[in-house]
Amino acid sequence: MALALVSAQLYNWPLKATAASIVPYLVSFGALIAFLAPAGAPLWMVAASALLGGAAHMVNAIPDFEQDSLTGVRGLPHRLGERLSLYLAAALLLSATALLVFGARPPWWASVTALLLAVSLPVLGRWAPPRATFRALMLMAGIDVVLLILSGATR
Repeated sequence: MALALVSAQLYNWPLKATAASIVPYLVSFGALIAFLAPAGAPLWMVAASALLGGAAHMVNAIPDFEQDSLTGVRGLPHRLGERLSLYLAAALLLSATALLVFGARPPWWASVTALLLAVSLPVLGRWAPPRATFRALMLMAGIDVVLLILSGATR
């Protein structure tokens, strides 16, 4: 838990305005699940949680781009821009989904559904307006969180 707290503080200073702004999210989300899991979390669960944290950072920063530019914040999402940030978030979520499906081994229909939805995110991001892509990413993140919770409940 101390690692997650130190990592979160490092985001506030000095990493928030750097290209490494995603690192505290990866570390803190991974460390949090490791702390919360009874009898230790499997590595795939920690990695999936870390990837969800990275995706959350990429997506969460997008609505604040204009305000952040006024305060001089130029983290990784700001440097990549809206479209590339959405693509990176989709890739992180796809990776998290794959880890959750292969690690937790949910019923086949849940695995197929989650993987098909996750694979469709980059395609959606290519042709859909950014707002629709943003909403689809939020839906996929919600599905991944449910998979993460259910995978922890069955251990």
